[in-house]
Amino acid sequence: MVNIKAGACKNHLYSVANPSSAGVLERYQMCTHDSLTTSNVLFCCRLLGERAETVRGDYEGELDSIASRLATALASLHDSPAIRYKAGKPPEPGDAPGASARSVLTQKLAQKVSERAMVLQRNGVLPPRETCDLLILDRTVDPVAPVIHEWTYEAMVYDLLPVEDNVIRFNAETAAGKSESKEHMLDDATDELWAELRHAHIADVYTTLSKRMTEFQDKNKAAKYQTGKGGVPPAGGMSTTNIKALIQALPQFRDVLSKLSMHIFISSELKTVLNSRNLTDVGGLEQDLVYGDKNSQDLIKYLADNSANLDPSDKMRLFMAYIATHPEKLDPVKRQQWQKVARLDSQDMSTVCNLAFLNVAVMKQPGSQAKSSMGFTFKPKKKKATYRKREGREEQYALSRFDPVLLDVLEDALGNKLSQEEYPYVRSPDEGDDFGANEATRIASARTNKSAISWARKDASTTGPQSSGISSMLQGLGLGTSSQGGRRLLVFVIGGVTRSEMRAVHEVAKKTGRDVLLGSTAVLKPAGFLSQLRSMGTAVAE
Repeated sequence: MVNIKAGACKNHLYSVANPSSAGVLERYQMCTHDSLTTSNVLFCCRLLGERAETVRGDYEGELDSIASRLATALASLHDSPAIRYKAGKPPEPGDAPGASARSVLTQKLAQKVSERAMVLQRNGVLPPRETCDLLILDRTVDPVAPVIHEWTYEAMVYDLLPVEDNVIRFNAETAAGKSESKEHMLDDATDELWAELRHAHIADVYTTLSKRMTEFQDKNKAAKYQTGKGGVPPAGGMSTTNIKALIQALPQFRDVLSKLSMHIFISSELKTVLNSRNLTDVGGLEQDLVYGDKNSQDLIKYLADNSANLDPSDKMRLFMAYIATHPEKLDPVKRQQWQKVARLDSQDMSTVCNLAFLNVAVMKQPGSQAKSSMGFTFKPKKKKATYRKREGREEQYALSRFDPVLLDVLEDALGNKLSQEEYPYVRSPDEGDDFGANEATRIASARTNKSAISWARKDASTTGPQSSGISSMLQGLGLGTSSQGGRRLLVFVIGGVTRSEMRAVHEVAKKTGRDVLLGSTAVLKPAGFLSQLRSMGTAVAE
């Protein structure tokens, strides 16, 4: 399971509180680092890429490794799962290499976890009845989320700024006027302001930081004195020089102001990147394309007018946002035309087309022909991917419309609305133990999991390696630890999760009061996802 707490990532790997579970989920702990690890590139190639069917030993070995770690996580939580999985898409002519292996990926993992859970139940390690729900997905569930620009604070920091192992590094001027390298850990446990703002829209972040600085000046006479002669703050607020002088002169305010000034600095750097890369326009166009408000003609016109001033990765992400939601729009001629207009090289365009490894119908296919009543033949069209527009999103901010598919899946799962055809069970759950568990079951589950929950809370308040085990890994998303409306829901995504999906989990858990845990093989940054796609093989020949 993923842990986005920086403290755990800084030390790379921790042992767990239960000695018999030592070393569990090592890959997932490693892959919480914001840079894509070599092992995760290989992992995705083995399970989702063209190697999935040609090197079966690697494919099965990776699934066995994940299943064993998930089973150990369940043992540490003392939870017996009712396991469901996203049914794979049956292979079709023209699919990218590895389609057969991808079609059963989630089912195979679900079965392997179920087998291990049954052994643990027979040995008395897990309760005999289901006490939680485990939903297994893979990256094909939503190919847009990894590429579209997310406008919340945490997602933007990891997408646009140089962050490594949850540490942001920068050059700062000392009191002597020299430049020195500094770093700041992005960690909920040590930075309350980061914990508060990480899931907030960037516009709200700017407003909050400005308000906090004003409040600090109003409450502290010494701060006022430092900001202007006679205690009168200078026009335009505190400058960077004022902040430095205040930190140096007033030790008692250093901790508060250092974090506040750090986030002011980070937000300022984000604004610089936004302006230099025209990301407000790019982000607006992305969302218009995803929601059908603009089409390929609008996309090509924008690229024709602005391509020279855009970062290549942003142009690739624009193409992907459109292609992922508009199947079979490319043919060899159009592919070359679009590549030329966007000023991309052939490798970049091949990476765009590698969305086919995520079951996106990138290229037009001859397919089977059906005859109409008038004798004409036509090719059945692929269904467009639809993303739900939520009331109030656009009214608040123009760039806050996008929500990942995972948000809909979570809401349906917690509301007992998931289709059993699309999300089948490995084994039918015990009577009355579905996602909408009855009160008696919830009470029994709460008793069964009492020690595990308290252990997780204890981990959250301690810092030693021995206390940073699976429970702290699972609680790293900043979600609630109590189940107020039903039993715990665990969601595992093969191939990586995005920070928009982490935001979705945060929102759902906060809204419902449910205990929702998100796990994956990696936490993806867009740059890392593009590298991952590039390494998966060749989905579409030129």
